Amino acid sequence: MDKRKRTTSREKVQLLFSQTKGMVKLDDVQNILGISRPAASLTLWRLAKGGWVKKLKGGLYRIVPLEAMDSSTTDESPWIVATELFSPCYIGGWTAANFWGLTDQLFLNTWVMTTQKVFKKSQHVSQHEFYIKQIKESYFYGFKSEWLEESKVFISDPHKTLLDFLNFPEEYSAQSMMDIMQSYLSSEYKDISILKDYSSKVENRTILKRLGFLIEILSPEEKILINYCHENISKGYSRLSVKTKCTKSIRRWNLLVPMSFLKEER
Repeated sequence: MDKRKRTTSREKVQLLFSQTKGMVKLDDVQNILGISRPAASLTLWRLAKGGWVKKLKGGLYRIVPLEAMDSSTTDESPWIVATELFSPCYIGGWTAANFWGLTDQLFLNTWVMTTQKVFKKSQHVSQHEFYIKQIKESYFYGFKSEWLEESKVFISDPHKTLLDFLNFPEEYSAQSMMDIMQSYLSSEYKDISILKDYSSKVENRTILKRLGFLIEILSPEEKILINYCHENISKGYSRLSVKTKCTKSIRRWNLLVPMSFLKEER
């Protein structure tokens, strides 16, 4: 007769939680419980069926808090889920802009910047909607770390958040760029030296056209940054935004902008 103690579901969950902080993958179950891969897969299936864990996406599960009565009534942070699924990544775009108070707009989806290969920009995981933007490894900088439920996540700092808006004209309207720039310049986070340093690291120099043009309109006294941008812009014309109709050419910046921006130009 086998007298070995049988590990209960609760004990398995407690052990998994203590070493994974709540997000569990198949490899975690196999390594932590010391069982074979088929046994780990079966264990996860049984735990999910029993309501101990909740499946988020293929291969990723969230442990349901032991005090929760129903897994469907609990919720995990979308930032934590994003970090587990798309790492290396940081929270950016509109989500970061709202976090830093650069906009009051709220979006149902969470914007994620990742160095992973992205085949589908909009993804639904559990109750969450994600908008995923692929970036180069050289662009993976300018973020802060935040701790959520004992999990470390990254979010773009205010300076990088602004640059994201300017660097991806296919994602943001011209007015959005203007609004975020204006909010940044009037915020406590404004730091022209950091902005200049960050922009110098971007391989795509068309960002300097957008940055220089908007800075010259909204903060013309920032001569050092304006001159730096103008001296290093790329040749040929670029559009301020792909999402906005840009028909007016600004020769000084080799930039096409909306006609509505003419009243802003100096």
